Amino acid sequence: MNKDLYNYRLIQFCLLIISVTCIYLGAARLYLGAAEISPQIDSILRFYAAGFIAVGFLAIWVSATIKKQNELIYFFIFFILMLGIGRLVSLIFVGLPDKIYLIYLGLEFSLPLIMAICLYNIKK
Repeated sequence: MNKDLYNYRLIQFCLLIISVTCIYLGAARLYLGAAEISPQIDSILRFYAAGFIAVGFLAIWVSATIKKQNELIYFFIFFILMLGIGRLVSLIFVGLPDKIYLIYLGLEFSLPLIMAICLYNIKK
């Protein structure tokens, strides 16, 4: 397997993780909502949940057409990195909700790094 193909496959694997995660979390939050807290919070959560589902499907499309989508891969690097920063800020100001969130935080910082390294290797 040549070097570029290996890097593209690794990016596709990262995008698959992103897509499954976004679609699952988005669908779960879209279904569950947060009506018990307040209608305003429920509306906001369901709004972002639907957006997460859309981003998940976008990740599938980018993965399927990866050789044409280098610019969109940068979007996913930025998107996932920003999610990790948001989780880190929450951890600093509010605390750790559960230890599993440290695994999520690790993924949110490692997936962008892996994809960025792969893109760098492809562009070399």
